[in-house]
Amino acid sequence: MTAKAAVEGLLRAAAAEYPEARWAVIRPSRLRTAFNATPMAAGIGEPVEPVAAALVDRLAGRLPAGVLHVLD
Repeated sequence: MTAKAAVEGLLRAAAAEYPEARWAVIRPSRLRTAFNATPMAAGIGEPVEPVAAALVDRLAGRLPAGVLHVLD
């Protein structure tokens, strides 16, 4: 968790330093992937495909430059 917060802080600084660029942090909820495909985690998390499709739709909307966008 600390590493994630540090990377977000770095991106916030980069967004301030380079206002012509577009910056985004993606924070999806728990996803069903091969990494958590265990009997204990069966059915936990969202399917990957709808989340990926929503993310592509959001990023294709041309986020304004110079701001760090957090996509939950």
